[in-house]
Amino acid sequence: MGKKDIHTKLLTRNNDVFAELFNTFLFNEDIVDPKRLKEKDTAEIAAILNKMHVIQKYRDVIRYAEIKNDDHLTYLLLGLENQTHISTVMPVRVMLYDALSYSDQISGYRKKMREDGKTYTGIEWLSGLPQEQKIAPVITLVLCWSPDQWNSPKCLYDIIDRPTLNRFGKYINDYKLNLVSVYDVSDETLRSLKTEIGLALEFSKYSKNKEKIIEFANDDRFRKVSKEFVETISVMTDTKIKVNEDGGYVNMCEGIRLLQEEAKIQGIAEGKTEGIAEGKIIILNEMVRDGDISERRAAEKANMSEEEFRKQYMNYSF
Repeated sequence: MGKKDIHTKLLTRNNDVFAELFNTFLFNEDIVDPKRLKEKDTAEIAAILNKMHVIQKYRDVIRYAEIKNDDHLTYLLLGLENQTHISTVMPVRVMLYDALSYSDQISGYRKKMREDGKTYTGIEWLSGLPQEQKIAPVITLVLCWSPDQWNSPKCLYDIIDRPTLNRFGKYINDYKLNLVSVYDVSDETLRSLKTEIGLALEFSKYSKNKEKIIEFANDDRFRKVSKEFVETISVMTDTKIKVNEDGGYVNMCEGIRLLQEEAKIQGIAEGKTEGIAEGKIIILNEMVRDGDISERRAAEKANMSEEEFRKQYMNYSF
């Protein structure tokens, strides 16, 4: 697991953040109570092919959710998968994660059947699940942090060629992603989020937009954020944002300004280097034009091939 994956996982495993993501982007109402979320082991294992091959997959975050539904309590398994890059096989990955979550539930009931001392039918013993027992639905939300548009498959059908679907599609179960890509989320929606995840997603959305990053340096929302938030943003954008911690919170605005100053200094230094090289080529061009030096010799002094120097000669001749 890379640094980006680790940091996005740490930020989204907070129950308040987790619940807000599902309530905002999937259910469109506040039905997931962060106080009614229970942590579940993210490792899920399945043995297939007569136990000759073992699959082990780790989800980013998965929680048992207890949902009040009128007078009935509904139990859901909610999984969150953070994507720092766009994937062409995400529908298959999510399908596998969900299948393993269902399989894990049945394994749990099979173990309980062996231990509770109750009488079960032969079918129930063979199946590993009592006839009347129901399992919790598994719902996975994919959160893509990439500032690029998700043009990859969003369902299983997108990975199967069209002629095959036209002939056999009615027999093939599709598997659709519950996908949230920051590229498509409006600023209004991101700013409506109450936890730091809104700021993190907005920063990630505009990570390639220099003008927007400059605006963030003067945005009061970034004046008091957690250290974990800054670390996540730094890793996601491949930048080193220097901040001073104050009472558990940090002022990210100052860090962004320092980052801008360092970029300016680096740009000036690179500009000076380029200017010196350009001046040297102009002088050599003039010497070639006046017949003081051959083109071959000028190219050697400029550390170029004759063809490269000739192109430069054309650029600076006037």
